Amino acid sequence: MHIPSQRVQQEMNSEAASIWYVPANDGAETAILIKAPTPSIKALIAGCSLKFVFGKSGTYLCTGVIISDVPDAPLILSSIQRNLEEHLALLRILQDCTAPLFLFNEMDICVAWANAAFAQSDAAKVLTLAGDASELYAGPFTEDTAHILDCFCVTLNPAASYPNASTIPVEEFKVSVDSWNVHRNYFYGENNFESFTLIIRRREKPLRGQFGLLYHRYSRIRCLRIQRF
Repeated sequence: MHIPSQRVQQEMNSEAASIWYVPANDGAETAILIKAPTPSIKALIAGCSLKFVFGKSGTYLCTGVIISDVPDAPLILSSIQRNLEEHLALLRILQDCTAPLFLFNEMDICVAWANAAFAQSDAAKVLTLAGDASELYAGPFTEDTAHILDCFCVTLNPAASYPNASTIPVEEFKVSVDSWNVHRNYFYGENNFESFTLIIRRREKPLRGQFGLLYHRYSRIRCLRIQRF
């Protein structure tokens, strides 16, 4: 179980889905947080392919997730990092080539976790792409960050259409995970103290719904794009 910081929790509450690379246990450790639709979470637990993708233009670093929950139409989550804390955590995770991965559903509830790992050679390419954390952009979401995110989306999905967007350098790699630990979450009513259980079952087949392009912009948080090929 991972309890996000106040800043990350506020972002998570406001975004439909995203990925965060964060410090944990007062900076002693790191963690990867993914908020995704429940059908995609079920597919991940069932064993579908997971990739992390990164893009950079100037000092702007974009991050993304590709979840192959639907054949020939993977779910793509793309965002842009705007916090030094996350830059540092990401570089540390890339150096370690492993970190615990926590899955959050649409209700911002942590429903499962597993240890994620990836090849050192793949991580080295992203480290080279990212460069020094102190030189990466940290600040508010602006028109420039929106444009870079458009470019990142077009690079990942050429079928996407954004005005004046062009491709940017990207790196991606496949992530392996060990056995998923699925949480049993209880909810108690204020008056009758009845309990409710939310369980994601490993063998349940993921839904095949199609997700169109969604665009979410908030004044105090970063922008997110959700799309399928």
